[in-house]
Amino acid sequence: MYVTLGPPTKILNSHTHVSVTLSPIVLLVCHIVFLRSLTTTNNNTKSQKKTRNNNMVQTDKDREHKKRQQKRQREQRQESLEELMGRIPPLSESLLVEPHSTTTATNVQDVYQSIPTMDKDHVEKFWNHVPDVCNPKLTMLDSNIVEGLDERKRTRDENFQKKFQRKLKAKEHRGEITREEYEHLWNQHGRKQQQQQQQQQGTSKDAVESATIASTTAATKGENDSTVVVVEEEVSSSSSSSLLSKCRGQRKAEQVENFVSLLRGRLSSGMTVVDFGSGSGNLCLALASYFTNVQFILVDRNEFSLQLVQKRIDTSQLSNVHIQQFIFTPQNVKEYHPPGYDPTMKKKAFDLGIGLHCCGSFTDMVMETCMYQGADCIVCPCCNGGMTSKATGGFSYPRSSFLQQCMTQEEYLSQLSRHADNAQNYAAKCWIEYDRALWAKEMGAKDVELWKMEPLTCTPKHHVLFIRYNDPIQPSETSSHNISNDGV
Repeated sequence: MYVTLGPPTKILNSHTHVSVTLSPIVLLVCHIVFLRSLTTTNNNTKSQKKTRNNNMVQTDKDREHKKRQQKRQREQRQESLEELMGRIPPLSESLLVEPHSTTTATNVQDVYQSIPTMDKDHVEKFWNHVPDVCNPKLTMLDSNIVEGLDERKRTRDENFQKKFQRKLKAKEHRGEITREEYEHLWNQHGRKQQQQQQQQQGTSKDAVESATIASTTAATKGENDSTVVVVEEEVSSSSSSSLLSKCRGQRKAEQVENFVSLLRGRLSSGMTVVDFGSGSGNLCLALASYFTNVQFILVDRNEFSLQLVQKRIDTSQLSNVHIQQFIFTPQNVKEYHPPGYDPTMKKKAFDLGIGLHCCGSFTDMVMETCMYQGADCIVCPCCNGGMTSKATGGFSYPRSSFLQQCMTQEEYLSQLSRHADNAQNYAAKCWIEYDRALWAKEMGAKDVELWKMEPLTCTPKHHVLFIRYNDPIQPSETSSHNISNDGV
């Protein structure tokens, strides 16, 4: 028995029609196959969805497990650090505490005294002596400064600024920050462009603020587009980029003021000061503008930084500042001399060495250089966490016999110095610098002063060591890199 299924079905082309007839059994089989295929498809879909959900759950579990592991590892490292610092003898047994001293400091954090803050009149008087090109808050990289500098290195920093600005704009576009927050962040941390010529009368305040962000700000609501474009074109042709961001410039200025407070009354006419790792000269160019009877030598290994310093010197017309390129190693610290110095003369090569934020073991190189010359030394160390067993600069750690008796070099580097850059382990940073101060005392320093900058927000690395020597230390057969536990 046969039945006709529905109307004729087109299976070949528009001119050919075929009537298909199927038996009920075949129809039933087709229906069952079709239902099974649907069931299989649904089961596969559910299985895939379940698998995805299981994978997501497993991923979340793995992520949580990894977080727990990392937390436990941090806790174990913290416990090891506390155990290590617990081995250190009491401060009263160290060389920096005189016998029968009445000091009540029991924590190493308490031995650092705040640098006296100058009053507003002295601060204003100091900065009035400093030209804008030597002021870290006001220095502009105009055409007179950047002309002749390495364009590749100069544009590299500009590209970093553009990248930072793109990130801020992307956050604003995603709604993570508001327009006001964007402008605040860029104003504080971006090296914005500033106009050197006065704005034309009638230009709106919003348009000027837009133009100052180096033609990246959209037209302000309510302002004419053509007006904004004109202002941006003026900025691009008659503007210059600041050397430092507003926030960084303010912090650097506060660091300079701390050094002025330390050096007032200690520098006399005819003295020579060497700034080791001077960078672009933000510290000693300002000091040289105020202490005009003192000679300043700015030393750095980076040729581009020294070129920038020389441009700032020429623009400010400072006659008491000179630059020198020198690459320090633990082997040549005894050989360093400022330019023009005659080693046969029986006098110090320089009177004071400064090392502001000399990274890792470079601080120890600066301290040894000053020691061999018998010159006073001011160092503000940083980046102790970068010192490892493969990057000690040839020095042995701990530096002092006081700490050598309670920890090995591996413990010192893998635990104490590694945690010194973490603000949560402030005591570790204090011990690192105290160890350096003890080393200086063991090596014959007349006096060692332990200071910290104010306000502390001017830099996380705010510990300052002021070391004074009687006479130059003559090199001996026993290298000071590996002093014995008995000291010197």
